[in-house]
Amino acid sequence: MKRTTSIIITLAAFLTLSACAHQDQQEFKESARDAAQATKEAGRTIGHATRDAAKETGHFFRDIFKD
Repeated sequence: MKRTTSIIITLAAFLTLSACAHQDQQEFKESARDAAQATKEAGRTIGHATRDAAKETGHFFRDIFKD
């Protein structure tokens, strides 16, 4: 009886922890995806600003985000 209770408690704890870990992993993936999208948009904005400044001034500005 004592062993069965111990197994049930251990199983419940394991399931709870694995569910929390999975949820944290999903939140991390969503945050990383949002950060990557924001970085991409910032690079695009800087690239357009560089292009526009080059047109206005006649000077070429190197885009540091392009390889």
